[in-house]
Amino acid sequence: MLARVDVDHAPAKQSTLAGTTLPPTHFAPVRPTDGLRPAGMSQVVYRTRDEGLLFAEGAKRPVRRMRTEARETLHWRDPGTGASMRVSYPREEVSLIPVSGQ
Repeated sequence: MLARVDVDHAPAKQSTLAGTTLPPTHFAPVRPTDGLRPAGMSQVVYRTRDEGLLFAEGAKRPVRRMRTEARETLHWRDPGTGASMRVSYPREEVSLIPVSGQ
């Protein structure tokens, strides 16, 4: 899954009331070059299972099938506005490891 947050909006107009403008905010102005940038990634492995030996047709040696279940979390931050976004998704990986009978 991939998500994109659109942060390239035109700045809002300041309203006037009785000839007085609103005071400036304490936040830094958003520049067009600012945007979400990668800030980190984490991976948590929940389970690794050995699913035994497999003898594939035509293969000279057996292989061991290992299944790993994990969750990855990606983190982005916008340095101009301080906004951040985290996306987590599950991941499953199956590895076939050659087995030698020495």
